[in-house]
Amino acid sequence: MDLARSLGRAWWVLCWVTLALLAAFTIIRIWQPGESELVVGMAAVTPWPYFLAWVVAVAALIRRKWRVAGVALAFIAIQIVLLWPTWRPDVTAAPAVGSWRLKVFDANVRFNNLDLHGIAEEIANDHPDVVTLEEFSEANEKSLLSTGAVDRYHWRYLHPSDDSTGFAVWSDVPLTGSRTWYAGSHAEYSGVLNPAAGGPISLLVVHTYAPYGAFEPQQWANQLAAIKDRAARAPRPLIVAGDFNATGDMRQFRSILNEGLVDSAVARGQGWQMTWPRNHRVVPPFLRPDHVLYSAGLTATSYSLGHGAGSDHRPVKVTLARAATSG
Repeated sequence: MDLARSLGRAWWVLCWVTLALLAAFTIIRIWQPGESELVVGMAAVTPWPYFLAWVVAVAALIRRKWRVAGVALAFIAIQIVLLWPTWRPDVTAAPAVGSWRLKVFDANVRFNNLDLHGIAEEIANDHPDVVTLEEFSEANEKSLLSTGAVDRYHWRYLHPSDDSTGFAVWSDVPLTGSRTWYAGSHAEYSGVLNPAAGGPISLLVVHTYAPYGAFEPQQWANQLAAIKDRAARAPRPLIVAGDFNATGDMRQFRSILNEGLVDSAVARGQGWQMTWPRNHRVVPPFLRPDHVLYSAGLTATSYSLGHGAGSDHRPVKVTLARAATSG
């Protein structure tokens, strides 16, 4: 009897400790002081820790521990508030107008992935108008070109690298002004799509170093700040695609959205579809660092994920259209 009573007390102490940790997590999540690996990591995993509150709430309601249940339910409400803007469709998004559509296929293919046949098959089957790849290496290039999947594209700009800083762009839409620029020491792409109707569209393809390890996450934050500045200065309409190594819960990424950009996953109510990591048998994807963003003048009409064989990221597939507000 004493053992059972002691275990019961220990359980409720554990529940209160869990709720106290969630309170600390919430404060740091909202405030996000500094750019330490801990703070960035806590922001990245939002809202998953709040599922602990569901366990505590159910146990407390069954045992009629009303104070514990009330606090746990408050954290569940916080989780819903944090989730809702990301997981629901953006009903305020401008509707599409006309028949113009642009299909974008973006993927981090992983620079040491020696076999891109799976990703090539996805490209061939999806028939995107624009293909943007990050972590594009010379080994990637050799494998992908051997498949013939990108032979049909008339415009291309390749910047392979033996590390994770390479990229590549293929387009069926006339592509002009292609150039490599640098966010810190990381190579990025800028160019202009010139569809037959509706005027030019600026295109940025971006990638950053992951926010951990030597010189991180400050270097990562500086790269995102450089991307933000580039996006702010780019003519509209604008598409920004790539692996930002940042989720929608990170203030550094939200600052980029504040430049008048919309996350296509959120716009289509698919913000819950995670893209990383996809190459673990036990751990499912639990982060979404891969994004296709767009500005006013465009609107997302579809969003889905590919498989991404050989990479640790799932490709992002988005269809964009001219927005009715573009005039």
